[in-house]
Amino acid sequence: MSNVAVRLGLAVSLSVLSVLTWSCSHGSHPYGDSDASVEANLRHSADGGSADSGLAAHDASSVAPVPESGAEEEHVGSSTSALVTTGTPISTCAQLQAMENNLAAQYYLTGDIACSGHDVGDGYGFRPIGLKSKKPFSGRLYGNQHVIRNLYIARSSTTNVGLFYAMSGAVLQEVRIEQAFVWGASAAGIVAGTATNANLYQVTVNGAVVAGNTVGAFFGSTTGGYLNLGIADQVTLNTSAWPLGVIAGSVSGGTWTDTFGVVTPLNGWTAGIYGNVNTAPSLTRVYYDCTKAGTCGTATGRTTSQLQSFSGFYSLYMNAVLSNWGSRGWNQYSCLWWEPGCAVWPECCGGCGRWRNCRWRLGGRGG
Repeated sequence: MSNVAVRLGLAVSLSVLSVLTWSCSHGSHPYGDSDASVEANLRHSADGGSADSGLAAHDASSVAPVPESGAEEEHVGSSTSALVTTGTPISTCAQLQAMENNLAAQYYLTGDIACSGHDVGDGYGFRPIGLKSKKPFSGRLYGNQHVIRNLYIARSSTTNVGLFYAMSGAVLQEVRIEQAFVWGASAAGIVAGTATNANLYQVTVNGAVVAGNTVGAFFGSTTGGYLNLGIADQVTLNTSAWPLGVIAGSVSGGTWTDTFGVVTPLNGWTAGIYGNVNTAPSLTRVYYDCTKAGTCGTATGRTTSQLQSFSGFYSLYMNAVLSNWGSRGWNQYSCLWWEPGCAVWPECCGGCGRWRNCRWRLGGRGG
């Protein structure tokens, strides 16, 4: 028997005496319901045979056996930042809304936020942070790998609409904004209507954006700043006029890295990675699903099958830190390792028995 140590979250440790065995058939993968790293000798059966491989934590980059006593834990999200607990804690949608009272402060989420039914009293749902004073958010919001759900903004006569009215030098990190509905007059995105030198790291957006023009999954318009490890996960863009883009409707400079988007434009529109461009941003491993967006043949466009298969995704991001990524299942889009339902890749390095450069791990916080 091999000693398997499973560490859940940040504080809980569970040890089990067991042999972890799986095959490479469809649906037979060690998916996890919690953020976990595994130290074990893994018995991997393929093509009727079996082989024991000693793995330290989740790293299977070498086939050389590693004695259990010499296994060193490596946190599965070692490339991510630590939990942030300084600043003002946010545990409710009302507290998230109250960030508009201090636009320069630092905040952090203590858990998932449910915004369903939230309204500031005017019947239009959540008020974009900064709209009250017509000033940009310049502080920091650390998501601590949590989810903001059911953000509802219906302000069809307002320009600059999103979670933030505007951002200036602000930081948004490690958060998933899920099932958002953002409706504005123009310059609308799930993160912000407009952003200047904003810094986003490990941010996923999901939902729908509606505006007369200048719409994107993340921003209506953006100037400068950084977007690293961003995902537009199934976002619908509904506009009556150009510009529109997967990341932003209008862009001027900036640096985007290790980011991809899955966006469906409505009303006969097609979309590229961005719409109107004043100065093109620097792009490194930034792609979008051109099958969904309706325009392939661009430098950043990739088909649905390329983005959903592990081999295709791996070929695009092989120079990135792969421990940031996971999957929700066979032929699904990749996700950030900590997102709900995100788990080990179902096709490790293109098939069973290929250990080189693989990372076998249980990820995600469950769903």
